[in-house]
Amino acid sequence: MNVKFYGSGECVECQVGMFLLDSYAVNYEYLDVQSDQQVAMELRSLVGTQEAISLPAIVVGDRLLCDPTEDELADAMGIS
Repeated sequence: MNVKFYGSGECVECQVGMFLLDSYAVNYEYLDVQSDQQVAMELRSLVGTQEAISLPAIVVGDRLLCDPTEDELADAMGIS
């Protein structure tokens, strides 16, 4: 399963999201939108807006989750 995690080092919700993915033993690619402008532009393109985007934004396969709850994240990972 291809998982991309768009976040920021200063984002508390991002830390929680990474903790959950780690606890599920999910391999993911972390992309820092704050330190890499190209990554930020890539995320804006995925979301389709220039407005503020709630972080973390997690792409699981072809599914995009913005600031997901623990249940939403588990569901996207196929974890019950």
